[in-house]
Amino acid sequence: MAYFIGKNFGKHKLSNISPKKTWEGSFANLIFGIIPFIILSFYLQKSIFLLVFLGVVVNVVSQISDLSESLIKRTFDCKDSGNLLAGHGGFFDRFDSLFFSAPVLYFMIFYLVSFK
Repeated sequence: MAYFIGKNFGKHKLSNISPKKTWEGSFANLIFGIIPFIILSFYLQKSIFLLVFLGVVVNVVSQISDLSESLIKRTFDCKDSGNLLAGHGGFFDRFDSLFFSAPVLYFMIFYLVSFK
């Protein structure tokens, strides 16, 4: 949804690091990224507010992670991080949002499990 909204309705550039990303796409990413956490709150019978908070934190950190990977590629003048996945910016572009968000999600879940 972030790509669709950003591509079709994005007018405000998010950063020079990744010039095709827009604020509109970023907000769409945030809104649609929270939905699975809302569904998960009902399934796990945990506080919806706690899970929405978790969703917001993970989403924001994943966007920072994505921009960080883009900054690394721009710093080293490397548009694609390999040709294993041709046309997709390389292997790291498929997982760049997980570099920071996966550890954050792990430790937040670890905290939630101990939080009763």
